[in-house]
Amino acid sequence: MAANLFQKGMKKLFFLLAAVVWMGSCGDDYDDSALRGRVDGLEDRIEQLEELCQRMNTNISSLQTLVEALQQNDYVTGVVPVMQGGETVGYTISFTKSEPVTIYHGEKGEQGDKGATPVMGVEEIDGIYYWTVDGKPLTDGDGNRIPASAHDGAPGATPQFKIEGGYWHVSYNDGESWQQLGQATGDKGDPGIPGGDSIFASVEETDDAVIFTLADGETTITIPRRQALSVAFTEGNVLEFDVDETKTVHYTITGGTSENVVKAELQNLDGGYTLRTTPTDATQGTIEIAAAIPTVNRVIVSVSDGTQTIMTAISVSGKEEFDGTTISVAEPGTLADLLADYDKTTITELTVVGNLDNRDISTLNGLPNLSVLDMEQVNLEELGGFNSNKILTTVKFPRTLKIIKSWAFLLCSGLTGDLIIPEGVTTIEESAFYGCTGLTGCLVLPESLTTIEKTAFYRCSGFTDIYCKPTTPPQSAVAFESCYNVTLHVPVGSEETYSTAREWVVFQKVCLGRCLQILQICKYSDSWFQNNTPRRVVLLFVL
Repeated sequence: MAANLFQKGMKKLFFLLAAVVWMGSCGDDYDDSALRGRVDGLEDRIEQLEELCQRMNTNISSLQTLVEALQQNDYVTGVVPVMQGGETVGYTISFTKSEPVTIYHGEKGEQGDKGATPVMGVEEIDGIYYWTVDGKPLTDGDGNRIPASAHDGAPGATPQFKIEGGYWHVSYNDGESWQQLGQATGDKGDPGIPGGDSIFASVEETDDAVIFTLADGETTITIPRRQALSVAFTEGNVLEFDVDETKTVHYTITGGTSENVVKAELQNLDGGYTLRTTPTDATQGTIEIAAAIPTVNRVIVSVSDGTQTIMTAISVSGKEEFDGTTISVAEPGTLADLLADYDKTTITELTVVGNLDNRDISTLNGLPNLSVLDMEQVNLEELGGFNSNKILTTVKFPRTLKIIKSWAFLLCSGLTGDLIIPEGVTTIEESAFYGCTGLTGCLVLPESLTTIEKTAFYRCSGFTDIYCKPTTPPQSAVAFESCYNVTLHVPVGSEETYSTAREWVVFQKVCLGRCLQILQICKYSDSWFQNNTPRRVVLLFVL
């Protein structure tokens, strides 16, 4: 608006001068070259003053943004030069929170005797920045200083300048009223080259900050640069674990802000690890990694400061080693490679830790003299593949096991002693232990069991007792055919349910060739049901 008023006034003057030139040109001998030069010069000065006024207002708004950025702990993210005629006349500054601003600077030109550009600045008093003009406080009509930054819940005022009637005018209430300042044009000489130097004297960039020096040459505003985020781990980013081992990783963040947030999560949710992140401050903390049964996985660590986010990873796995009796397998399918340099005929007892697949089971089944196999610390939900192995005498099942596959231990007649199916198993598939005649003593079926498929324990004639922990009879069809003289133990209160369950009635008929007769119901207590009521019901089935 100010520039328009000024331009209109100056254009009137221009037309008046043009009329004089036209009238003078009526004479044949009149030389108007001097007058034309003065008119051309006047147009140049109009354009320079308009640009000067525009840039001053831009710089004032930019200065206010710098003050607010300083008070809000903002960071500079970029400084881009503003070029004009091949020279740098200013910079565009971008921030993490605030909107980008453009500031202009330049060298002063020749000033007229009376013309002077107001020098805007800021002054800090008790943490609050106030506007100054020519080094003196800028005040309102009541003499109160005008804040450049937010104060008492109110935003800072943004002064505006215009040139009118040959004088500078300032408004601190968005143009509602104006105060006259000094003369804008002198009696001779040219106004300062419009470069905004009445606000900013210079802009200096360092690795850590951008320093803005105001026109008084003394007042500076330093705003830190946003540093690129990075994170480092004291213990490194490749870790190997034993079963049930916990490691603490210390991290250090470089860059960012006081708002840094660290998050750790697993790439694969396979149950192998649990994580806990504990920050000490904005730049340091720990990540606790607890391994149950170690798997090959990655801990994804992300760091964010609210404006930028980086991600990195810690590779985790089990220790791959073999001490003659225990072997750790981090990557499924690699057991054969781990045993490649060992004499397999010497392996008679083996504890396996880690992660297996069908290829590894095949490797185990191929060990010619392996008789005792402990897989309790193996991460495996389905197990099969040992059929017709007559060397195995003892097997401990994985704690994670859910399904024993069809024919898993078919005709493994070397298995001896009790057979304890671990808690968590839900299904024993067809013929899983078919013909395991060497099993003697107790068969323990877990509370989690829901299904026993046909002939699962066919010809397991060595069992003397079956401890069935589910209160609801598992679905079963001819699973125990040829299992003679077996005592079935069930939880208290379940005897009627078992004796009337269709599947178990069928099983009794097929198993013994005719309906079983319940000879007696007695009470007893034993360790198999120690977590239930001490008094138990025993159903005795005989031929």
